[in-house]
Amino acid sequence: GVQSQVVWTPSSFDSLPSIDYQYGTKVLRVFLQCSNGSDSLALLGEKYTNTYFMQLSSKCACYDGCKTTPTTTSTKVITSLSPSSPAPITHSCFYTDSQRGTINITSIGNIYHYPAFKDYQSTTFSNYRWSYNPCFSFNEYNCTNAAACQINPVSLSGSVIAEQQTAEWYNTDTDHPVILYTTHKGMSTQKMLVVELECNNDVNAPHQLEVIGQTSPTVYKMKLNSHCACWDGCVTPSSSTSDFPLLVVITAGVAGIFAILFIIFISFLFWTRPSFIFKRRQHGIINEKTPIMTNYGTKK
Repeated sequence: GVQSQVVWTPSSFDSLPSIDYQYGTKVLRVFLQCSNGSDSLALLGEKYTNTYFMQLSSKCACYDGCKTTPTTTSTKVITSLSPSSPAPITHSCFYTDSQRGTINITSIGNIYHYPAFKDYQSTTFSNYRWSYNPCFSFNEYNCTNAAACQINPVSLSGSVIAEQQTAEWYNTDTDHPVILYTTHKGMSTQKMLVVELECNNDVNAPHQLEVIGQTSPTVYKMKLNSHCACWDGCVTPSSSTSDFPLLVVITAGVAGIFAILFIIFISFLFWTRPSFIFKRRQHGIINEKTPIMTNYGTKK
């Protein structure tokens, strides 16, 4: 992009403000992330053909953060920008491209409101732990409706660093696509999580998460290695292996209820049987003085 062809897009309810730079048929969109920390730039890559994305975190990205402005070329403000190619079918769980196929990570996520990857350590030194659940929101400590959470193991508290409804896919023209999550812009500091997907051609290999950690004050990074991260690797969702313990608990609970009912039923029969037998014996008492009739006459 060049400075002479710039378009500003204001923020909306679920998106950051951005600057679009154009050069010929190519467009670079830079998201502006308000931050009180040091300036940082995250390279998000190519999402559509000839459309590239970055995110700039800076105090100057805040409204009235850096009021002194240099002389610049005139720009115009628009509310939307059409992509250079048709929009793909996308969701926090999957991405479908008409040429490459579908990446579907639904089966990795846990549907029971707890994370598939819980309290992981980062590869960089940190006292925090990290939890992540693809596709479905989860709750952990005071993290609610989260896609990912930063955990303080000392205070047993958490901070949401990603939300499912904000998921966007980037680098989909490569074998290492990226899912970008953010937090709601209403939070005091908006955060961003970058999850890089690594294709594993081994169908039987377990899903693996590598937590890189906090790469800047508001940016976090992880890597998800899985067969489901391959194009058409897991097109049809299947039950997550993370659900197995809960299914065992449910099955055991149902079996326990039936066992209790069976014991109660047997006990009822046992305690009512003596009274029944006693009544039968009462009716069968024989007086020895009473003559007994037989087929051969009366016994004297």
